[in-house]
Amino acid sequence: MIRLWPITQLHLETVSAPADEPSLTERVESHWRTMCAASPRLHDGRIVRVLACEPPTLRVAFDTYKRFAVGAAVETGVRALGISGVVTRRRDGREEILLGRRSPQTRIYGDLWETAPRGGVDASPTAMQLTLADVARQLHEELHEETGIVATATPTPIAVVLDAVARTYDVVLRIEVPGDTEAAPREWEYTQTAWKTLDESNELDALSPPTRSLIDWLAATAAT
Repeated sequence: MIRLWPITQLHLETVSAPADEPSLTERVESHWRTMCAASPRLHDGRIVRVLACEPPTLRVAFDTYKRFAVGAAVETGVRALGISGVVTRRRDGREEILLGRRSPQTRIYGDLWETAPRGGVDASPTAMQLTLADVARQLHEELHEETGIVATATPTPIAVVLDAVARTYDVVLRIEVPGDTEAAPREWEYTQTAWKTLDESNELDALSPPTRSLIDWLAATAAT
């Protein structure tokens, strides 16, 4: 299930995460050990989870990646906060959007196209709260790490997207880059990148479900 809420601003309210029952903690630890044995590249870290979504306000808390990762088998209630970029450029009189084709090695939607960049919101070990500036800074970092683009403009929040299958809430941030900007995959997350108009993007069969919903909404908005 995909659900999209248009927004023009974003408020992040940081609270404490609820404590787990001991039995749930034991199941989490057991399944995490099994996952790590099967995929040694896995490592735990601090993430941001969404406790409540009442756009434009998100109530968030700090949590651990392992409690999110085991969620397909052990229901922890963790829904991770992510970012999704709508990176645009104007060339030859038309607006184009940056897309990236996900690697088959990604956790979900392998080989499908999505608006790039996209990723989970990380949290430093000492962070006490999360701000819009933190989210915007991470978009800049993901954009550079995954596509090589160095952006200087300030991103604007335009939507929140719930992906029930991926167990994520993505803040969608729009940012414009110069018309001569090029992109190329730099990390393992993408195998290809491409600039497409909204119409061209809509014609792609291999769009991830959240990107399909986002493109449809952007096209409908542009038509009004």
